[in-house]
Amino acid sequence: MDLDPKIPICYYDGPQLTQVLINLMKNGAEAMKEGGVLEVRTKFEDGCCSLEVADTGCGIPKKELHSIFEPFFTTKTRGTGLGLAFAKRVVEEHGGQIYAKSECGQGTTFHICLPIQTRRPATEDVIESMGLAHPLVDR
Repeated sequence: MDLDPKIPICYYDGPQLTQVLINLMKNGAEAMKEGGVLEVRTKFEDGCCSLEVADTGCGIPKKELHSIFEPFFTTKTRGTGLGLAFAKRVVEEHGGQIYAKSECGQGTTFHICLPIQTRRPATEDVIESMGLAHPLVDR
């Protein structure tokens, strides 16, 4: 893990973004059947929290790369094809963007850019009072 210490405390939907990261890391691990390297990196740049999940797996063929975020698209024999569609929806609901770069035989890197949310939305105060708030970063 390579985490940028300059990222301010950010308030996002922690459980949803945690699930996004789990989905991306699970996909990366499954792409490396013979082992490999899975990296998670964060950066703070241009008012944006950038997250990257990179693997050294088999990669995604170019002809399939444009379809990976579509619901029910999968190349796995045991998969629903909903993990990346969910990731895209969650990231976009946070005002961010997600995309992938991949080379067959070299691996895949998923890039997420989220606008910095340093203030809680008003509804977050109500959610926190119910004991349900989970900021993504909590120092």
